[in-house]
Amino acid sequence: MWTGAASLEVVKQGITIGLSANMPPTDTAMYYGNRIIVKVNRNDIAVSDFLDFETYDLTFGQFTINQGANDYIVGMCPWSQDEFLIFQRNSIYVGRVVNTNYEIGEGAADTSYLQTVTTSFGATSRRGIINTGRLVFFFSDAGIFALEPQLDLKLINTVEPISSPIDDIITNIREDLANKIVGVYFDNRICQ
Repeated sequence: MWTGAASLEVVKQGITIGLSANMPPTDTAMYYGNRIIVKVNRNDIAVSDFLDFETYDLTFGQFTINQGANDYIVGMCPWSQDEFLIFQRNSIYVGRVVNTNYEIGEGAADTSYLQTVTTSFGATSRRGIINTGRLVFFFSDAGIFALEPQLDLKLINTVEPISSPIDDIITNIREDLANKIVGVYFDNRICQ
């Protein structure tokens, strides 16, 4: 854990259940809204206490997404209005962790939520999710898609992938290497 000093501090795992657990081991995490949001396992995310990144409430601060489906969390990305996107392999969700008192150590409020954006497609790779201001581009099995907010800040997705003109190239990508896809947005273009 980096505490702002010149070196890193090793924090032991210690407590792994309950209201004051330590940070769960993870391969995907995001700092958002003065909390750290981590992928706990294939269907669960956990959020740290407010401005207390060593404490996780794994009783009330852990959220299960689409349990029982043949799907798993690929990555996350910031959105707007204190919301963030959670990409699974075959679906996308929007989440919000609400604070009531904005006090250090405060857990997630009961008005926090997860909502479905789509169950038609998801992201292939966490490194292939690119936030470019108002748009979020991501690589999917069906091509490259873009999520875009509307006036009420609800998400809409393009019905057709923006990569349709190069669909013949996308279909030649080997599926066993698709999880290594990385994209870069530069000069009004997505580059791979």
